[in-house]
Amino acid sequence: MKRPTIGVLIGQLDGKYQSPIFKAISKKAIDLDVNLIFLTGKTPDSPINFEKNENVIYELGNSPLLDGLIFVSGNLSNFLTYNEFLAFFNNFKKKAKVSISIPIKGFPSIVIKNRKAMKEMVSHLIKEHGYKKIAFISGPENHPEAIQRFAGYKEALIENGIEVNENLILPGNFNIESGYTAVRILIDERNIIPQAIVGANDTMALSAFSELKRRGFIIPKDIAITGFDNQEDIQLTEPPITTVMQPLEEEGSLALDLVIKMINGEKVPEIVELDCKILIRQSCGCLGIPLIEENFVSLEGDRFSFFKSLINNYRMDKDFPTKYKKEIEHFIGLTLDYIENPEKQKEFLYGLSFEISRLNGDEVYLNEMYNFFDYLAHHSREREELTVFYNTFHKALYLINLAFRRIDGRRRLELEWTLLRLAWITESIFSVTTLDELKEKIYQVFAQFNFIFFYLIFFKTPPVKMSKIKWKLPSRSIVECKYQRKSFNLCKTSESSREFRTSELLPSESLPEERFSLAVMCLYHMENIFGYMIMEVDYRISELVYVYLQQIISLSLRILTLWEQQRKSRRELEKFNIKLKEMAERDALTGLYNRRGFFELGEKIIQSAREKRLTLGVFFIDLDNLKLINDRFGHIEGDEALKSTAFILKNCFRRSDLIARVGGDEFVVIAINSKMENNFEELLITRLYNLLHKYNLTSNKEYVLSFSVGYSTFNPQEITTLEHIITVVDEKLYREKQRKKSFR
Repeated sequence: MKRPTIGVLIGQLDGKYQSPIFKAISKKAIDLDVNLIFLTGKTPDSPINFEKNENVIYELGNSPLLDGLIFVSGNLSNFLTYNEFLAFFNNFKKKAKVSISIPIKGFPSIVIKNRKAMKEMVSHLIKEHGYKKIAFISGPENHPEAIQRFAGYKEALIENGIEVNENLILPGNFNIESGYTAVRILIDERNIIPQAIVGANDTMALSAFSELKRRGFIIPKDIAITGFDNQEDIQLTEPPITTVMQPLEEEGSLALDLVIKMINGEKVPEIVELDCKILIRQSCGCLGIPLIEENFVSLEGDRFSFFKSLINNYRMDKDFPTKYKKEIEHFIGLTLDYIENPEKQKEFLYGLSFEISRLNGDEVYLNEMYNFFDYLAHHSREREELTVFYNTFHKALYLINLAFRRIDGRRRLELEWTLLRLAWITESIFSVTTLDELKEKIYQVFAQFNFIFFYLIFFKTPPVKMSKIKWKLPSRSIVECKYQRKSFNLCKTSESSREFRTSELLPSESLPEERFSLAVMCLYHMENIFGYMIMEVDYRISELVYVYLQQIISLSLRILTLWEQQRKSRRELEKFNIKLKEMAERDALTGLYNRRGFFELGEKIIQSAREKRLTLGVFFIDLDNLKLINDRFGHIEGDEALKSTAFILKNCFRRSDLIARVGGDEFVVIAINSKMENNFEELLITRLYNLLHKYNLTSNKEYVLSFSVGYSTFNPQEITTLEHIITVVDEKLYREKQRKKSFR
């Protein structure tokens, strides 16, 4: 059975919102044995710099390689109205399509209860802290999720008897700049100091948080602040920011499940609605840690019943993440086995240690495990008869803390290693000056990172933007560079410059036979769109590595373009300089060398003949009766006589000989006697007059072309200067002209 290949349209891999979805889909694809191709662009019609150029990649979503599509719609629709996003969605003709965050009629859509979650968040601020003056930074005006969150904000105010104040509502676009702007508008323009600020997403809440702290406000003492999404960075602020946790991993995993079911012809729901969870931290004014209720559990009966009752209470109070319920029940079962057999403490701790290793750094699971044993330790710490259990639970907490320390250490080492590799990549790639050098560096880089698959593809012609949601791709593209590593052997193929139809995304036979996860990323710099790269992606590697490779290869291509432009300009300049030199050395009418060119090259010919010990034949030719031709037939005909003389000289002498027009009707030729002929000059003179005679027979001119020739042979070893040669030959020309006059 053919393994299905699913395309995922996602606005970048490294976004705080997109990253958990990317990882969840990647993990699920391994379980389902599904191929993935992430089409990574940015938000369509983004106003930020040249980001919209990246969205040319989405046009590849109709590739026949793809069996279905997942749209990470929450991010893709940031700068579009709902109808515009619907038109974007409908551009793709696949039958199996799933939307995350934005409902699309007729297709399965995974949405969260935005309105309910925001209402709970604002109600918490009102009921727990007594805030009434609560500002709200909204999302994009037409964004469905932003609309729902704003509705939840207003509903919470109204239900608690608080009037909705338009001055407390601030515009936003889900981007980082919106938070800074909102604070400036609120405080500087409207002169309002709210009790709390609620961000429609974490990105805006975080930038508002930073701006408030920059202005000297103490959070939450002066102003409380909350977000929505639970991005990783808001957990690390001081104080950490209270937020709504979206089940992003569950959304990604479920989306892949649904699209595979559609491909298999199974029935799927049109709307899947997921709950969110309020995460109470310190930025809203709470303490930010779970407080354990001192619900006394009687010790009447055996210890097993006591702990079982505690654990049941714990289960009732906790809302475990769906994907971890089975694993959590597993370590709870390990604990109950130990409580029943306390003499097996060593086996219990070894089992727990094995379970921690099996988690492979899953922090959500580790947190659940930590909270569970902290709960049990708390309830057994002051009961002397439970001391052995208290000590065991603290050892369990110690093991979990060690796991957290290892995770932090791995992150630090991975970051250091990544930075070192990126620095090496920068130095390597920025040193190239040709495309071939860039290809070689790419081979080295991907071997260093142990990547398996990479394609560098150029568009034959630039894509054309048709509308804010539509691009027209060129019909043909070129595989410019390919890297594949099979069985740990580097394979450099010779497929460079192979053409294929752009709509195919890449030649189908090029795909790996084993299951793959690839990302397609646009290669562009500002307004220059070069093509795209396709590379293997691994959710365990920081997404920043892929984004950095995209950016540095794009920038390198731009630099190479500039290099080529510079080389082209240099070649054109060299040609221009040669042309200028020729113009300075050449006679414009005849194309022969002029006086300047004659004297510059003449010296070089003399030097060459001197070195080779060859004699020179020098000829001084004077066109007869040029003034008469000009007076009787006009200057145009006089010019023709000069050009005809030049034509005869070119046919008489060799290309290696120097032929020049040194005056109005005067020509000079320097010829090297390379064959050492005794009658060298006489042979040339005979040929010259024969050509002249032939010309006059066929020219049909009203006049007879005639010229006088003075010539002589020189031994370069005896020559002092070129001027000396001209003087000698000119004297012989004078005698020839006098001889002609005596016969008239």
